[in-house]
This record gives sequence, C-alpha cells and structure tokens, in this order.
Amino acid sequence: MNKPLWLALIIPGLLFAQASPETLTLVTGRGHLLRFSEDVKQVVAAEPKIADVVVVSPREVMVNAKEAGKTTVIVWQNGEPRYYDVDVIADNTDFENFRRSLIAQLPGSNIEVTGKGETIVPTGTVTDSKQIKRAGALAETRAKTVVNLLTSPPD
Repeated sequence: MNKPLWLALIIPGLLFAQASPETLTLVTGRGHLLRFSEDVKQVVAAEPKIADVVVVSPREVMVNAKEAGKTTVIVWQNGEPRYYDVDVIADNTDFENFRRSLIAQLPGSNIEVTGKGETIVPTGTVTDSKQIKRAGALAETRAKTVVNLLTSPPD
C-alpha cells in the first residue's frame, strides 16, 4: 500500500478517537464537582432538564442532577472534548425512611413496602387485622393510592 493512501485511512481515525466516556451517577438534587488541571474552554449538557452544568471557575465545572434520566456532558480543554455519561437516579431517601418506619410500627410482621409516585403497596403478613388497618392508615398519610395486600391469620 502506498504511503499517502495509508495515511489517508489512518489519520481520520486518530483525529476522532477518544477515550471512553467517564460515567457519573448522581442523585436528583445533588451535584458533582469536576476539577481540571487546565482551563476549561466550553461546556455543554445534552439534556439540561436531567443535568445541567455551571462553570464555577476556569478549572471547575459543577454538574447538577435535576431529574432522573441519562444525558451527556462535554467539557472542552485545549480544543479537546472530554465526555461524561451522566446517569441521574431518583432520590428515594424519604420513601426509604417511611418504609422503615412503617415496618418498625408493625412488630411481628413480615412485610415489604413498594411504591412509585403517588401509590404505595404494602404486601406480606401481619399479626392481626388491626395491623392491616394501621398499615393502610399510615400509608395513606404518604400516598393518594394505597393498594393494601397485607394478610393476617383469622381473628
């Protein structure tokens, strides 16, 4: 193969070659500070509804998680782009605290509490029918819809 043809085939691949993107996993409402050894020239977020970017200083970029989903952030240094795949997950801390509290208030039970949005679904077994009612009442303080699938031995 002659040299000009060989270079014509190889050089485009080298120009567009990039390191694989870094992955950032963030929780909604939280952020991550990216620090660079050289000044940042430009930043962009593919979907700012999911995660946006703020240049804090010439060498620092804050990535803020806004809602669950996936997006790409690109930061340019010296004309070279660095890619970040950003995965934003929902903050379920409040739900987890509620779930633990509900289970703790039903001693002797063996239950699971799941839910999404405005729906909570308690499942499993409790010690008596009073605990079924109590679990339903507690769940109603948290969600519009409660699908109470708890069972108990006959009273």
